[in-house]
Amino acid sequence: MNEGREFVGRKYSQEEEDGMRAAMGEWAKQASEPFEGEQQKTEEEMHMIEVINDLIREELVSLGITDYAAAEPARVHLLSAEVFQREFTNGPHAIFLPAEDLAAVNCDNADTDQSKFADILHELIHRASLQLFYGSKDKRLSYARLGYHFRTPWKQENERDVLQGFNEILLVHTQRKIFMKNAELLRREFGFTSDDLDGPIYNYMRYAPLLQSIVTSVSGASGMSESEVFDEFELGQFRLKIPIMKEIARAYGGKALRTLSYLMALPEGEEREKLDSDIIRYFATEDRATRDILGEEIHEYFLTHHNIQDENGNSTNTV
Repeated sequence: MNEGREFVGRKYSQEEEDGMRAAMGEWAKQASEPFEGEQQKTEEEMHMIEVINDLIREELVSLGITDYAAAEPARVHLLSAEVFQREFTNGPHAIFLPAEDLAAVNCDNADTDQSKFADILHELIHRASLQLFYGSKDKRLSYARLGYHFRTPWKQENERDVLQGFNEILLVHTQRKIFMKNAELLRREFGFTSDDLDGPIYNYMRYAPLLQSIVTSVSGASGMSESEVFDEFELGQFRLKIPIMKEIARAYGGKALRTLSYLMALPEGEEREKLDSDIIRYFATEDRATRDILGEEIHEYFLTHHNIQDENGNSTNTV
């Protein structure tokens, strides 16, 4: 799905846009080449990618989206820990690079077929999400949006990097929905059970109550059914305009989106645990005055801790 491979942040000449698209096309060709030390995929791994492409396509069609372009297996790299860490030094256990149209999974971390399947599916849902890019005048290219994750690289020192955590929650919601809708197929093709597939996404499941709280409140404020709200949130990953986000502000107040943008914005550790727990509590709090006080406490806590460096020495100043 390449509908969103457009450019934002400034006005571009047609020559600039053509040049950036040509560059991304060249990077995608390079991304099809195996990394040094990468093993050839097994027949089962190739079948996994084929099935995942089919499942994503079917899920998008159910949302009214019919232009999904299947991921090329050559650009889905299943790597040993050694190769993955060499190529993606600061990467997590799996990664998707939008400009290169490249997905990679650390298979030593995904130590079961179920985990491997879940990681590939996760990264290819990222790939299916709407993508926007920014090209600087000195010809550097970076992504400005991936699903709900928004960035403003053109603002340089005032760059904003928001809703990455919410994007992950909606993506895992989509991932689990695909698992549940296709449980019998996955059991038949790979021998996976529902418990097998919940295991790899267990860490994100702690955020399910947050999403449920938001859906319930938005449903009450908008008059939409909860099922309709879930569908609108899921659809927002894949389309340019996301009108449902206005309903969050309507249901919770104008600073709710600021609060939501802090989710998962700190490095893993006690500070993130506290911040995320408070954000979950914020969206579950019905009393407006109590919620507003908590929102300000969350804001101050984030401002105090957001420039902590992660284990790689990178600042986490993202908002």
